[in-house]
Amino acid sequence: MIRSFVAAILGMFYFGYNTGVINAPEGSIKVFIRESHKSHYGVGLEEQQLNLIFTCIVSAFIVGGMIGAMVGGFVAERVGRRRGVMASALIGVVGGVIAAISSPCLSWEVLLVGRLVVGLTAGLNTVVCPMYVAELAPVSLRGGMGIGNQLAVTSGILIGQVLGLPNVLGGASTWPWLISLTVVPPLIQLALLPSCPNSPRYLAISLDDQEAARDALLQLRGGNVEMVDAEMEEMKLEKEEGKEITEIGVFQLLRSSALRPALVLCVMMHLSQQLSGMVAIFQYSVGFFVDAGVEKDKAGFANMGVGAIMVVMTFVSVFLMDRVGRRPLHLVGLVGMCVMAVVIVIAQNLDQSLLLIFLVYGFVVFFAVGPGGIPWMITGKS
Repeated sequence: MIRSFVAAILGMFYFGYNTGVINAPEGSIKVFIRESHKSHYGVGLEEQQLNLIFTCIVSAFIVGGMIGAMVGGFVAERVGRRRGVMASALIGVVGGVIAAISSPCLSWEVLLVGRLVVGLTAGLNTVVCPMYVAELAPVSLRGGMGIGNQLAVTSGILIGQVLGLPNVLGGASTWPWLISLTVVPPLIQLALLPSCPNSPRYLAISLDDQEAARDALLQLRGGNVEMVDAEMEEMKLEKEEGKEITEIGVFQLLRSSALRPALVLCVMMHLSQQLSGMVAIFQYSVGFFVDAGVEKDKAGFANMGVGAIMVVMTFVSVFLMDRVGRRPLHLVGLVGMCVMAVVIVIAQNLDQSLLLIFLVYGFVVFFAVGPGGIPWMITGKS
């Protein structure tokens, strides 16, 4: 089971790494974009055009992620959880290779395409990897193994930030190696997954293959027959209950007055996460710190603090959720982020760079406490 768990959460590590990896080497990548554009089109780029191209490269990852997330459920049901993770890993290798060869090709357009494909994999991973983990885990360990997904994401962000420092792999000549490392997690996945079992729940409930599901459970539970029998009975009951549930389409869901409150809740919870401004911190914090007066060589180290806080708060937020509750924490997180955002604007005008760094850290802490993880938990229960 440990091998399967590691193989699955590497997909979430891939997502985190590629979220944070392009932030620190922003300056080096912009130099590359200038050189690439000049060599292809014979004209230089104005600062506004340069920023637009860099923003498109950053945003390509998000666009690919949206597409991957939208088709993730279909892939998981069509080919299964394990094969879905393998398919995603294969696409991830292709995306990483495309992004890596952008420097030898001296083409920012290739980097754009690579980031789009990498984003597609990341989006797929956010659906199929947690699903595979949840269906592998015994009931008693599902919460703990679920935390592994979030820990893998935050660890990936932190490692991407560390390796992206100019004196590590974020320099003018080394940033292509930084981008190339994105192929490592999916390659490890492709090496591990062929020997991993399929999801027992997928086999028993979706495919109605009870024998294969039992064999998979025996492999995952180390031959513990009593535990396997109990889980098989649980899946049998779940399958019977599922027959009584009527599936509805998207348009039926939108028209249903009974389901509308839950739908609005789910949408608003995730909007509070995605529109909170945290994505801008992940993608542009180094440039933000530099513009605010932080020395360039220190901005990368300041950026590392964002990733470190996210890793630490992954553990702290789990403890707080059990003690305080989801709703109060989410509200505290949103209010805290709002206050931090207002004070950040004031600090920018006062030219207090050190204060600004700690205010951004405070913004990250409030995000991790509330909107960072709670929307996934609440909407899953709605």
